[in-house]
Formats: sequence, C-alpha cells, structure tokens
Amino acid sequence: MKNDRLMKILVMLMVGLISIGLYAVDEVSQEGVPYKAMVKTKVKLCEMVKKGQILFTVELAPLEIEKEVDKKDVIYTKDRYERDVFLHKHHAVKFADYLKAKGNYLAAVAALKTEELKIKHGTDTAPFKGEVTKIVDYTGSAVPDGGEVMDVTKTDKPIPITKPAVAQVMNRWEQPIIMKVKLGQKVKKGQLLFSTSTKELKLLLASDEEKLKLHDAYLKSITKNYKIHAVSRDAYETAKNLYAKALGAVKTDLDNIKESSSFSPFDGVVTNIISYSGSTLAAASDVVDVTKSPATSKK
Repeated sequence: MKNDRLMKILVMLMVGLISIGLYAVDEVSQEGVPYKAMVKTKVKLCEMVKKGQILFTVELAPLEIEKEVDKKDVIYTKDRYERDVFLHKHHAVKFADYLKAKGNYLAAVAALKTEELKIKHGTDTAPFKGEVTKIVDYTGSAVPDGGEVMDVTKTDKPIPITKPAVAQVMNRWEQPIIMKVKLGQKVKKGQLLFSTSTKELKLLLASDEEKLKLHDAYLKSITKNYKIHAVSRDAYETAKNLYAKALGAVKTDLDNIKESSSFSPFDGVVTNIISYSGSTLAAASDVVDVTKSPATSKK
C-alpha cells in the first residue's frame, strides 16, 4: 500500500513537471510606434536591456517644429482672447467675435498639447529587464501606425540567436519609388537604398518659401511702423504669428524632403525588393529588405 501511494505521488509530480514544461512560454513584449513616423533605434539585436531603458524613438524634428509654431499660436490667440474678454465685459465687441476668439485659443492649446503628447509617446522604453530578440525596423525606416519595431524577451541571461538580422526598410511618403540597389547586391551601412519622388514636395517648398518671403517683408514693415506707433499692437502680433507659421511650413517641407530617402542600417545584402522604380506604395510599406552580413549579425 505504501509503495502504491508513493508511486501515485511520483506520477503526480512527473505530470506536474511535464505540464509546466508544456505550458511554459517566454514573456515577449512587441514594441511599436503610436503613429506613422521615421524610427531611430537605440539598441542592437541581442542586446541585454534594463527596465526603462530607451529602445527607440521616432524622428522628433517635425514634431518639434510643430510644437514651436503651436507655442507661438497659443500666445497669439490667448492675447486676442483676453482682449476680447475685456471688451465683451464692456459690450465693446460682438458676442460672435468673442466666441470665435475663445474657440481659436482653445484650439491652439489643444494643438500644442497634442504635439507634446506625440513627442512624449515618441520614445519607447523596455517594459522589463530582458533581451532584444527581434528588430523589424531600424534607424531610417518608416513605421506605420501601431507598427512593430522590435521585440524584447524577459530574461536574465542572453538567449542564443543564430539567424542574421533582417531590416525591413519602408518608405515614408506615398510617392513613386526610385530604386538605387539591385537584388543580391552587397550594401554598406548608410548606403542609399531607394528614395521616393520629391517633385510634389519641392513644388510645395517653393510655394511656402515665397510665402515666407512675403511674410518676412510684411513683418519687417509692420515692426518698423509699430516702433513709431503707426500701427496697432494687434496688427504687429498678427504679422509675427503669420511669419512663424510660414517659417514652420518651410522647415516642415525640408524635413519631408529629407525623409524621402532611405538608407541601409548596416552592412549586408539586399535579400528582397518588394517594389521597383516607378511603383507607388502606401506610406510606411516594406520596400527593401536587407540581411546583415553573418560575420556582424549581432553587432
């Protein structure tokens, strides 16, 4: 009887251990971006990371430009709103104009807060201590809304990874592709893989540069007259705000043109070309895959 009882206990223990083995899974976090953008990776494949360590960021320059424009717009609309609040109390402004000024101010504040949140969410950190076991998109590639950039596996010890790194290089804009490499071609880190047509972006830039020249000339004229009290403060502040927006538009255009080119994130081989010159894909679509050279696949 004792032997039977002992055998039952041993069987139960074995079944329990087998069950644990069958159902044990790695804890893996897929790290992605909240909105479409270019990505900048801050870690390498197989790198051990600490909880809270920065894994990647999106390209923040366009967001910073918008943030600066929005800051100036908040100051401008707040000034006009506060003026209309005072005038409304003394029945010196139409109620509709007062409501419009209030709406413009609230919209400007909302726009600024939105840009600040985008910048904050544009930095991704490791949720726990572990290892970077997969990288889909490297620095210089676009990523779609909610697109996966990399995986972090929870572990205290390095996990052997034998497969070489593969980068999916995506386009930033929905424009015709201009391919610069061939399938099977060896490429160096930083080598241009493809670009998208910048004809439309350059036309927009030319238009915005002309607008900037006009607003610059207008602001200089207004500033000169404002100093001698020949124009109102309202006219002066309006000219400043229009100039700031025009300058922001030109800076954004230049950034957009810059993001039309995609480069290899490391030395490797072009192992897949999804679309060739003349084809147009939706923004943040996989265009070229580059496989890292085996000798340096973990670097």
